[in-house]
Amino acid sequence: MKINWQGYFNRYDGYARQSIRMIRSLIRQGIEITPVPVAMIDEFLSVPGWMRHLIPAPDFNNLTISLLVGEKMLNLPGRQWGFTMYETTKVPKTWPKLINNSCERLFVPCKHNQEVFIKEGVKIPVDIIPLGIDPLEFPVVAPGSPNRPFTVLVLADRGERK
Repeated sequence: MKINWQGYFNRYDGYARQSIRMIRSLIRQGIEITPVPVAMIDEFLSVPGWMRHLIPAPDFNNLTISLLVGEKMLNLPGRQWGFTMYETTKVPKTWPKLINNSCERLFVPCKHNQEVFIKEGVKIPVDIIPLGIDPLEFPVVAPGSPNRPFTVLVLADRGERK
């Protein structure tokens, strides 16, 4: 089986780290993956249609899985499944239409996201693929003294989604 995987691949972005780990896992399962950076698709789609066959591109006869923020779900040639998430009870107004128009199905990481995306207007099937953590990246730390406060450090941007 061959799949195009559209996403971000820099190592400091949550979507990118998730793409890298999921691709690694799929390759271990014997699936052939063609990584497709988002910038490559943006560039490819800006080229006149008659010229596209001249540019090396993913084989769009294969399924494309796009693990992206909703506003980057673009109409691609061939079949596309989206994978995205959102932290609140509403998604940006443009996301449902983009997702409905570009994807056959949508994956989200939790029941909360499934309910939110459906409530906000996503009409295609919305399935849950739970995410996990990499214990090598986030090792378990032994608990401290029960007499000390527990401190949680959150590293995130302060954008609208967070």
